[in-house]
Amino acid sequence: MKILWFANTPCEAEEKLTGKPVTGGGWLYALSQEMKKNPQVELHIAFYWGVPMEPFLYSGIYYHPVLRSGNGSKIGRYIYRLRSQFSDCYDAVEIPRLLDVVSSTNPDVIHIHGSEENFGLIAEHIDSRKICMSVQGILGPYKNKYFSGIPKEVVEKNSPFIKRLLLDDSIASFRRFCRKTSREKRIYRKIDNIIGRTKWDEMCSLALNPERKYYTCNEILRSDFFKKEWAPTSNEKFKIVSTISFGLWKGVEVIFQAAKILEEAGFNFEWNVIGITANDEKALYSEKMTSFNRDSLNVKFLGRMDSSRLIEQMMSSNLFVQVSRIENSPNTLCEAMLLGMPIIASYVGGTASMMKEGIEGNMYQEGEPYVLAGLIMDCEKNYAKYVEMGKNARAHALKRHNPQNVAQELKRIYESICLSNERVNDMRV
Repeated sequence: MKILWFANTPCEAEEKLTGKPVTGGGWLYALSQEMKKNPQVELHIAFYWGVPMEPFLYSGIYYHPVLRSGNGSKIGRYIYRLRSQFSDCYDAVEIPRLLDVVSSTNPDVIHIHGSEENFGLIAEHIDSRKICMSVQGILGPYKNKYFSGIPKEVVEKNSPFIKRLLLDDSIASFRRFCRKTSREKRIYRKIDNIIGRTKWDEMCSLALNPERKYYTCNEILRSDFFKKEWAPTSNEKFKIVSTISFGLWKGVEVIFQAAKILEEAGFNFEWNVIGITANDEKALYSEKMTSFNRDSLNVKFLGRMDSSRLIEQMMSSNLFVQVSRIENSPNTLCEAMLLGMPIIASYVGGTASMMKEGIEGNMYQEGEPYVLAGLIMDCEKNYAKYVEMGKNARAHALKRHNPQNVAQELKRIYESICLSNERVNDMRV
């Protein structure tokens, strides 16, 4: 069975392309490693790359670099940012390149990972019955939450001039996001087979395409997280950890608001934020709207970390807190569950499908800093209960993210799609 992936990452080929070993890798990297073990699967992965490059075989997987327009230089990237806000011209250039990969590989199943890129537009040009698409995030609901925590007027007033000039600020990103949202609707209308994990993406995908067929398949997490198990630790201060990535909706302002409440209550804590620095624009905007000092001794921004350093930081913490305004099935939450940490998470998107409230962790309504602060205090007061919930979370996550099980789930989906297509073809004969 020949499978063609369209993905946002070159997975293991990053080693060949950059000359640097992949440290930890992402969930898609982990999935590719598991899938290539199956002798019945011939895996091909197509991804965008900044310079022309011929297809190649590396470590048992066939890779197909697709030229990404405008990524070859700083000026090219600026022009790309400019034109991608106001025009779909790059899609028109790149779709034929994607179709060339389909033509050259002639796969049994095409698997598109995520609707954020233009990969799914190939469904407008070929038989879409052999295409399936995994839900990563869905841009439409995210667009509705884009400025839900940090208002647009705060962003516009405080956006750094140089970023605005380079079209690299949050307002420019939002304009590009809106165009991608419109493109995503086109993609969902054309793709019949959707793979998801949560009730949220099941219902959102139904709303976008009432005729779609829905499959469930979980994700494989980074292998490093399977090797460690969290245990209670003694800290001078109650140590909280959160991971923040791209997007104004990630809830930095909620951290500031909750931290201010905890400070005023005399709670002795340290809140470490991984993924961004104190100079990140989300921290800047959050400081402006909350009057909380982002250089507070109680809140520390540690920047990006590889998986080993991240795990070390999580293992030394008392509590993991997710503060996002919108999520589907956040890997950071799943990783905390896999380690077996005490967890508090915002009740948004698909998180309720990932973690059982009151059994594997506690949840709060997103954007409610007083409830969040209260739950953090409750965790400290009733720590044994939260530790036990962490153990339950780990048991659940170990089953859900088991690499062999996930690979088998996905293979069964591919086989189901192939079988359906064979039946249709037999009826036509």
